[in-house]
Amino acid sequence: MKTPRNARKLQNQLSELSVAVPAIVTHRLLNPSERETERMIAEKAQAFTASWIGMYSEMATLPWRWSLDVMQSVTTGRSISPSKIMGDLNDVAAAGLKPVYDTAMANKRRLSKRKS
Repeated sequence: MKTPRNARKLQNQLSELSVAVPAIVTHRLLNPSERETERMIAEKAQAFTASWIGMYSEMATLPWRWSLDVMQSVTTGRSISPSKIMGDLNDVAAAGLKPVYDTAMANKRRLSKRKS
């Protein structure tokens, strides 16, 4: 079975997050500030809201896409490939990860520029 679309990109983003998040947490713990805490709370709320909206929007299209795939498979005699279904589910995961990833990477860049 071929690798579903977005799989490699998701793996890379998750790897980058596994390095960036501890660095961000460490910086915020070693350099506490009320302004940074308020910003962090607002960013988290915004990123996770955007994440849920992105996943919901992507999930809402799946029944229509899968219904079309089933109809096409009936008329053409071709089965629906598991990699197509996994690709669709990876699209949902990518839509959910994007806002969180973008926010974390922006924080990493911003906080790494500061002098501790």
